Amino acid sequence: MKVSFQHFLLTVVFTATSVVKVCAHGGFDEEIKQTDGLIAASPNEGQHWYHRAYLNFLHGDWQIALSDSEKAERLAPGKFPVDWLRAQALAAGDQLDVALTVISDFMNAHPGHPGGLVVRARILNKLKRSELALADFREALTLMPNPEPDLYLEVVDALQAQQRNEDAAQVLATGIAKLGNIPGLVLKALDLEIAIGRIDLALTRVDAMQNKAPRPEPWMARRASILAKAGRVNEARTAWQTLADHLAKLPNLERGSHAMSVLAEESQKALAELKPSANPDEAKPHAPAVQVTQTDPKMMFPSRSVLGPGSK
Repeated sequence: MKVSFQHFLLTVVFTATSVVKVCAHGGFDEEIKQTDGLIAASPNEGQHWYHRAYLNFLHGDWQIALSDSEKAERLAPGKFPVDWLRAQALAAGDQLDVALTVISDFMNAHPGHPGGLVVRARILNKLKRSELALADFREALTLMPNPEPDLYLEVVDALQAQQRNEDAAQVLATGIAKLGNIPGLVLKALDLEIAIGRIDLALTRVDAMQNKAPRPEPWMARRASILAKAGRVNEARTAWQTLADHLAKLPNLERGSHAMSVLAEESQKALAELKPSANPDEAKPHAPAVQVTQTDPKMMFPSRSVLGPGSK
């Protein structure tokens, strides 16, 4: 089956539009009903069958997706990336070996195809062939002009599975530099940087986010907890006290919101647990077992509804 890259891009746009329509028009049932109507009116139009195949795949009906995609291919040979979709449907049905054969055939016909590389990487990952999966993931990242954040996270997961945390941190840094401060990427980067001991880098990232955030308080808490986890007790205590003082000065309505009340309670608990150290060199051995605060991302990247009337 021959599929041009332009055809693939058109199909991605077409199917992405379908996903938007599913959300906008009340869900899968209504979208399928509309597509069935198009098929009834034009039963020999391949794009309607491919459209329905993709919808069924998204809905988890992988066997129907296979049937519809084969119908699309019979009606419009080579017009749509049917094997790209078939491989995903087969993988969803746990037919992994067959799925790998199908996507590999597709890749043989279209070497360096970014969408195909991602699908093959996911299938290889499920088959526990992590090195090959990682190679495909990384190649896809280099070929895609604007990779989705989830792709960066998949690459990071693959690297972490091989205990390559420093490589994973670098991939995230590249993703953040390219896409901006996407919440999932930033929080994952922080966790990795802390895990590999790059505390100052993690703190720099937190400070940057705090300066840009509509509400700084969750990032202030994150900073304090990172310092505590690193054994920098005096700095942690100062950071928690700074947060507590900041919260105390907020207007009543803001201070009384659920989010701010949680942070106030957390800061007081941390201050009670942290013991001042006269000698910074002695801080680490005496640091309490304070865990790095796992603040709800909704608080760290808030909306007005989350943090109340004081948010901007």
